[in-house]
Amino acid sequence: ANTLYVTPLDNDSVAWVEYSLDGSYSVVTCGGDELKTSTTLPRGKEIHGMAWDNETNALYLIITDDDGMHIAQMEGGELRTITRPAYTTLSDLRAKDGKLYFGSIASGRDELHYFDLSTNKEYQLSTSTFGSFSPSPYDSSSVIATSYDKRGYMPVKQQMESATEVE
Repeated sequence: ANTLYVTPLDNDSVAWVEYSLDGSYSVVTCGGDELKTSTTLPRGKEIHGMAWDNETNALYLIITDDDGMHIAQMEGGELRTITRPAYTTLSDLRAKDGKLYFGSIASGRDELHYFDLSTNKEYQLSTSTFGSFSPSPYDSSSVIATSYDKRGYMPVKQQMESATEVE
């Protein structure tokens, strides 16, 4: 098996994704040296990102399947869909304080997005000339990310108050 998306959890635990040669993906959680759980996803579902949210105490995954890409919550070994599946690339999933941060090409170019788990609403944070990538929560009102412009890739701090709701 191959290990992807190693993610720290609470209480000195860690989770990761294992990809097997038969094409299956599993989410494994471990505390110390002891295996806690291993959940294999149904055939045809691939994992392309994982994050832990400290407010909801849950794992979130970017899933690709026949319906496209979406974000799901791993709950008791089961997947619960958070965002509607679509043929839109999602990337760089992060989570903090009840919000999921990710990249999306829903607008036609790579832009920063977040999903508020308390309101079940998605927001686009950036509108850039050539694209913005890899959003990470910085504080309660901003994210840090990478933006691409005529000078190349540059670090940016994006205020959350500038976000627009995504239908």
